[in-house]
Amino acid sequence: MSNTRSRRSLDDLPLELLSRIFVGLGSKSTKDIVSARLCSKKMYEAGGDPQVYKTACIDMFEGMGPKNLKAGLFIGTCALHNNIEAMFRQGIDECFYYGNFDLEMTLLRQAADEDHLEAIYFLGMIYISRGPHQCDEGLQLLDAYFGWAVPDDGEYAGVVDSAKELLQAIDVVHRLETNNITFQCEDPRHSVKGALTIGHEEDEDRQRYCTNSLANIYEWYLRSNSIMELVSVTNPVA
Repeated sequence: MSNTRSRRSLDDLPLELLSRIFVGLGSKSTKDIVSARLCSKKMYEAGGDPQVYKTACIDMFEGMGPKNLKAGLFIGTCALHNNIEAMFRQGIDECFYYGNFDLEMTLLRQAADEDHLEAIYFLGMIYISRGPHQCDEGLQLLDAYFGWAVPDDGEYAGVVDSAKELLQAIDVVHRLETNNITFQCEDPRHSVKGALTIGHEEDEDRQRYCTNSLANIYEWYLRSNSIMELVSVTNPVA
């Protein structure tokens, strides 16, 4: 009986106020949004407010990669409503798992525009990998946020040994746009899906090495889920 009275009293609140309550709930726990929306039709409507999806905390969805249908739909809806973390996670999934590079770049740019550090880092790496026409843009972006050494003339100041493997690996990103190949990480639960252009035979070993390096770096990111850990070992500034 007390639960019924509680639901009725909440239903008596203005819809706008209920939506604000959902925003507060969702910023701390997605489970609370789902549970509360099941209470009544009005609660369900209030929980569907765009601001709820924009500010929803999605930390309960660990790591990257394919999710169950409901989780994937929820993250996708959050991304559509400009949830920064959701845009980043969906962008990475679109790149490494589904090969949708146009959508990936759109989502990463949107997240980077909101100062999402992981998105900025990956976006900078992708720019660097795409050759001289976007390399400077990538270096300037990384320098602005992470202190990479970029002198006034726009040329790269240098690379320390700890960054060499990463910089060799990222040049494969722009090759992931033609042929469908799945790259397996050490952890069989994860794979880096994309495409690789195999050119001349003498380049095959180098390209395979870059592919394996990229897979290992991505797996490392999945384990650590911390951009600062990646930056600390790949930043070319001593």
